[in-house]
Amino acid sequence: MVALAVVTNYVTTSLPGWAEDPRLVWGVFGGLAVIALVLQLWGRRLDTDQGGASGGRPVAVSRIVSDAAESLRPPSIDRPVRGREATISDLQRLLRRSRVANRIAVVTGTGGMGKTTVAAAMAKKAQEKGTPVFWIPALNASELAEHMVRVAVACGLQEEALESARAGRVSLADAVWEQLAKTKRWLIVLDNLDDPDIARSGSGPLHDHRGWVRCPEPGGLLLITSRVADGGTWGAGTTVMRLAPLPDHDGAQVLLDGAPQAGSQAEAELLARRLGGLPLALRAAAKYVAAPSSRHHTFAGYCRALGTELASLIGAESPQASDPETARAVIRHTWDLSLDHLADNGILLARPVLRLLSLLAWGPVPVSFVTPELVAQATGLSATQSGVDAAFNGLSVYALLEVPTDASGAPVPGLVDLHPLVREITALDLTQRTDALQAWHAALARRIYQAIADVAGAELSDRSVARHLFPHLLVIAALGENRGNLHLAQAVATLADVLHHERDHEHVLILSGMLAGAWAEGIGPDHPDTLTAVHNVAITLGYLSQHQDAVEKHRQNLSTRLRVLGPDHADTLASRDGLAVSLGAAGELDEACSLLEQNHQAAVRLFGRDHDQTLRSRHSLAGVFVDRRQFQRAAALFRENLHECTRVLGADHPYALASQSGLASALSGLGDQDGAIALRRQSLDACLRVFGSEHPDTFVARSNLAYELEELGEYVEAIGLHERNLTDRLRVLGADHPDTRASQDALVHAQAVLRPGGVFGNLFRRVRSGGSPNP
Repeated sequence: MVALAVVTNYVTTSLPGWAEDPRLVWGVFGGLAVIALVLQLWGRRLDTDQGGASGGRPVAVSRIVSDAAESLRPPSIDRPVRGREATISDLQRLLRRSRVANRIAVVTGTGGMGKTTVAAAMAKKAQEKGTPVFWIPALNASELAEHMVRVAVACGLQEEALESARAGRVSLADAVWEQLAKTKRWLIVLDNLDDPDIARSGSGPLHDHRGWVRCPEPGGLLLITSRVADGGTWGAGTTVMRLAPLPDHDGAQVLLDGAPQAGSQAEAELLARRLGGLPLALRAAAKYVAAPSSRHHTFAGYCRALGTELASLIGAESPQASDPETARAVIRHTWDLSLDHLADNGILLARPVLRLLSLLAWGPVPVSFVTPELVAQATGLSATQSGVDAAFNGLSVYALLEVPTDASGAPVPGLVDLHPLVREITALDLTQRTDALQAWHAALARRIYQAIADVAGAELSDRSVARHLFPHLLVIAALGENRGNLHLAQAVATLADVLHHERDHEHVLILSGMLAGAWAEGIGPDHPDTLTAVHNVAITLGYLSQHQDAVEKHRQNLSTRLRVLGPDHADTLASRDGLAVSLGAAGELDEACSLLEQNHQAAVRLFGRDHDQTLRSRHSLAGVFVDRRQFQRAAALFRENLHECTRVLGADHPYALASQSGLASALSGLGDQDGAIALRRQSLDACLRVFGSEHPDTFVARSNLAYELEELGEYVEAIGLHERNLTDRLRVLGADHPDTRASQDALVHAQAVLRPGGVFGNLFRRVRSGGSPNP
């Protein structure tokens, strides 16, 4: 109308003749208004079609059915799927059970774990049973919606219902799922739904099941593959199946399927273990060794090459890494997709935290080790505790972190672990992409030093984290410029002391040897601190019952201390004492006794009768007398030592408690079981009072009392003590600790005595029933 007015005005300065007729003018304007209204309604219809069907103009139903047959076909499986039989069987069971509540299955796991392969295998099984299968790559929201419409139309959605949804009269997702609910049996696979938000409809969360992810009824199964392992994301009615790495045997079969001539079963299992059972890595390795142009044609050769050629083998980069589908198939890039998702969602510290963890040792890492200060010092980024917590949560949701389990299979809170290949590839990527590794290494050195200092100053019950710090200290100390770091050497010494009190002597031996080597290199082999470290190595060998090795180490150290420090130095006396104790344990009691008598006389002469050195030497001498079954002499020395320790240090001092325990052993040897048991009870009461119920010394005192009671035939009370010790040691030390195993053996032995047919079994039952204890 505006254009008509302009043209009319331009052509003539006067109104045309028809414009002088009011009826004609109003008729023209009315007609134009009707045309404008029709065009507006048509535009809205086109907008609705485009928003609902995600493709512009309406597509004929016949065309949608034809497209569905081609575009929704699952990928083919050309090889057996190894190690996932149980998961596939569980999925088949869900599909068969039409009345089961959980009609959504989410197969999840970190990148490269074989989620798509499992879904494709399940699709093949379903097709073989005649079940219609629809495969939807979850690339983006519009394509997901378009594919779901195609599925519904293929399942019988009428054109009228589709048009109604396109017109906006009903939700498109509602129309699709109403039709699927009418269909008896089907399987829909949403593959690689790593961004669950694309399956939402409207503003509601995905777990409300009002979008494209819903619980189907009655006979369908919605199978989702995703890196998102958080069950809360998917909502009720969902079965989450988290894929674990393949066991060595199954991993070896994957390798042999792809390269049957590349080696034996044992060699394939070794390579499978080296690759951490990751299916993507196993397939890549098999493809490599089977290729004629490869440099390594055997599993053994490939496994050896990983040590030096990781970057050019499974750690190689791809020039097409920006393509998500390519990235999924390349070990170097597959985990970047998850990290990019986290960064896009505002979790910016996920990649730095993962990189820090990758620089640590294989094995569980205490979550408390990674602090905002560590992240900031290593990366230069601003970091808060909430940001670090979000990083850990995000990495866990995307299955890049695992929570280790205890012997019973229960998760251990406060610890996380990385898949070995995630660790290796992430560390490789960091090394190649940053020129500031020194800052990362220095930040880790400062953090491990502080973490060990915190453990040393913590309550005894809070020291269990010390064992988890041990492997990470070794790795951090070996990082380039950290070698020779004096703070780390002090951290080694501190951790060795903590683990010594935890009676973790195997780890103490490693730390003591490491410290002795560091001191010898840094301050010289004859320095007193170096000689002290060597002395601690010898002492720890004795705790581990490696007595001959301990004797040799003590002899060498005593010789050096005599030369460097002289015969009357306190450290020289300590070496002589240590040598004598090791000799006694090795059965060479005469030489041991001679050395200890010499030592005791020197200590009395140099330091007096109540000096620490004198108390230790007297205790050791009395212990050898027990070993030589000279119980009278042993009892006399232990009584003297107990008196001096109590007078100078107090009745609850560890020296006094040790002398009390030694005196009990001597009395037991003399046949005074009542006196020995009385002292054992006093020692246990004192340990409970001073150290608490979970201290190693308390465990020893309780064991000693139990053994003493067994000597008197008091097996019922002894069994109770062994049971308490085993329970506490399991909780505090774990099932694999030598002391825990010793408690278990002691309990089994004591119980065997009272078992029917045992030495006291029948007698015990008569006493319990009120009968005569006499046969």
